Amino acid sequence: MPQHTGVLAVTEVTVITTGTLRCRRNLLEPDAAPDTVTVPVRCFLLKCRSGYWLFDTGQTPPETAQSPDAPFQISVTETQTAGAQLRRLGVTLTGIVLSHAHRDHTAGLRDFPGVRTLIRRRELDTPAGIQLHRQYPQDWEIIDGEFDFSGDGSAVAVPTSGHTPGHQSLLVRNFDGVTLYAIDAAYTDKCIAAAAELQPYSGDGVTVIPGHPVLPEACLPV
Repeated sequence: MPQHTGVLAVTEVTVITTGTLRCRRNLLEPDAAPDTVTVPVRCFLLKCRSGYWLFDTGQTPPETAQSPDAPFQISVTETQTAGAQLRRLGVTLTGIVLSHAHRDHTAGLRDFPGVRTLIRRRELDTPAGIQLHRQYPQDWEIIDGEFDFSGDGSAVAVPTSGHTPGHQSLLVRNFDGVTLYAIDAAYTDKCIAAAAELQPYSGDGVTVIPGHPVLPEACLPV
């Protein structure tokens, strides 16, 4: 597990919820029932000494009508997008780290053109990654393995391939402890415990947070 020294660079992490997705529960947990659940689509804003970093950019309203048969049903308004929320907060980004190339994690790039954006080489080589690279005019930076973008080990992108070939999670150390933002590597406690790709980073004392937790309806954004 990556180590840190000195004063921690990450001083605050803010959850940015960009609407919801509706899908069958067994798409999130293979052995679960096929009932329909609604889950939040989240990204994470890190306040560092070097500036603000966004881990994933969330979803935006679909440009065309959704098919009622689509396995994932998007629900998000323009005011719920990451770009709109960061504008309300008065935040200008230093950089973006992408967990993987799926649309619910990358569509928000449209609001951050030219921003330094980190993606794993194996993800960029996938069909979704190739399309992403062509579609968005980012200051792309291709990374391999673990990548410490905080400079002191307190915010490290770590490889957790499985959901996609180049999926990565985010390991954060700050004054609240050690947190692994697993995103789509696992969605439930049962899946987290079984995910081999998370084991090097999810030892004792590490809090693991998925990108799409199944929450009670009262906890979902409206």
